[in-house]
Amino acid sequence: MKKEILSTEELLEKKMQNLYMNRLRLAKSTNYSISHPCYSNTSIDSTWEDYTNFKEWLLNNDYQNNYQYKLNIDKDILQWNNTSKIYSPTTCLLIPEKLNKALIRVKPDFSITKKENGVLNVNMYGKLVYIGTFTDDEEYQYNYKKYKCSWINSLIQYSQSRMSSEHYELLLNSNFYKLVNKYSRG
Repeated sequence: MKKEILSTEELLEKKMQNLYMNRLRLAKSTNYSISHPCYSNTSIDSTWEDYTNFKEWLLNNDYQNNYQYKLNIDKDILQWNNTSKIYSPTTCLLIPEKLNKALIRVKPDFSITKKENGVLNVNMYGKLVYIGTFTDDEEYQYNYKKYKCSWINSLIQYSQSRMSSEHYELLLNSNFYKLVNKYSRG
């Protein structure tokens, strides 16, 4: 069987359709929300139930110039600490997959290793990094949060050239970013 070769326009259209179908699945599938509780109180705005509106949003936010960076649609950054979340043009951002994975911990490039003697090691992209030795749990948790937020902050900087300028500004003005900055600065 011969593999179909898609033009750039066809590839772009296919990627946008896949994003659309995934949003519908994440927001509407009861079975999926059972196995992934973070989607249990998630819905999709009626405007995005129409693919044309969804596609227009993607294109207005520079998807066609950045899709090679594996952009993901994030519903959490602008709705930080909300118990129910909605996929909509005003509540979502297009962010690089690398940043999104750091937030949702799928196939993490960052994981924590705690040893009995209070040693905090962090696995960064497959390399073990020693952070320090801490005697009490509060100090341990604080240093873990500080290190992780510093790492997320570096991913946010990495994301700047891979996102629309409007979405990057929204990210920088979000409560999520304020929290990351608070911990990463110590």
